[in-house]
Amino acid sequence: MLIPTPTNGDLSLYFHLPFCTKKCDYCHFFVLPNKKMYKDQLLHSLLLEINLRRPQLEDSNICSIYFGGGTPALVGPEYIERLLKELSSIVSIENIEITLELNPENQSLELLQGYRKAGINRLSLGVQSFDNDLLKKLSRTHTAKDVDLAINHSFEAGFENISIDLMYDLPTQTVADWQNTLERAISYPIEHLSLYNLSIEKETVFYKHREKITEQMPQGELSLTLFEMACNLLKEGGFTPYEISAFCRKGAYSRHNTGYWLQRPHLGFGPSAFSLFPPNRFQNVKNLKKYSELLKEDQLPTDFTETLCKEAFLRESFALNLRLYQGLSLPEFTNRFGSLSSELKETLKRLEKIGWITKKDQRIFLTESGRLYHDSVASELVY
Repeated sequence: MLIPTPTNGDLSLYFHLPFCTKKCDYCHFFVLPNKKMYKDQLLHSLLLEINLRRPQLEDSNICSIYFGGGTPALVGPEYIERLLKELSSIVSIENIEITLELNPENQSLELLQGYRKAGINRLSLGVQSFDNDLLKKLSRTHTAKDVDLAINHSFEAGFENISIDLMYDLPTQTVADWQNTLERAISYPIEHLSLYNLSIEKETVFYKHREKITEQMPQGELSLTLFEMACNLLKEGGFTPYEISAFCRKGAYSRHNTGYWLQRPHLGFGPSAFSLFPPNRFQNVKNLKKYSELLKEDQLPTDFTETLCKEAFLRESFALNLRLYQGLSLPEFTNRFGSLSSELKETLKRLEKIGWITKKDQRIFLTESGRLYHDSVASELVY
């Protein structure tokens, strides 16, 4: 499975729809209460932002659209349909991957049928675990039974491309807990699965109790055991690993997420959303009121812009490209990002000597050990 290199003009779109009925204790994202007044305000503002971005949209080849949050499925199919209709009046969005994040408890067959009709063709379910006790510790409000229902309804509604998220390194999680969750996940006829290890971020409930929680989390060798177990069981279940933490069946890799690892330009819409237009990275303001006021004044709601120097951007891109199992083609990479500096070449020699990367036919890959210690590899590459 070879994931194609982005070409000039390729662009992905991300919409941050940050509504939640309850914010999870580990979540550090910008969220809003699930209230109609906020939804109406955001929809109006998103339509304004789309039109302010018209020049960039018109000059682009849209590759994917992703509705994330929060719990974006709380907005309703008409909301999504309105946004997609506005986009389609500016640029073609036919025959592309359009993903909606969904929590297992926030769904019904009728709702999913509405989203399918609105234009959504891929679902990403925030399952996290099939252990009800662990779900409670994460302050999730669904159960394993809710997941069964959500997946069954998704297929009934006509969705064939379904992804689920699973989390490990959870407080008190055991090898047996994790094995049961993985085996349950493999039993479903889903096409994609992503793994996330729990990280304790600032401005979360977990951060306030970080010492106690950290003591209960799998560490060191146990954490590696959980990850390696996942890789092995998922392969046995017919999933092909194509990125360090992402697996798919039948070539159904995430078109949107691979754009992040390949540094495909992307535009983020909504408060707090990030965008990348190399070599610039920028983020929208994290306040709905301020976001809306700026757009009413025909101003882009940008909070800050970061311009990376050529070498810094090249190194970051190198580290991200390496996350893919296919590695990176040196000729293609240097054509996109420029020649490798002598300093970077020396770093690569050192990483190869350690055993974290390897070369074959002008292509560089992470070794199995390198994938386990990618954070360390990235810290060597990025500055």
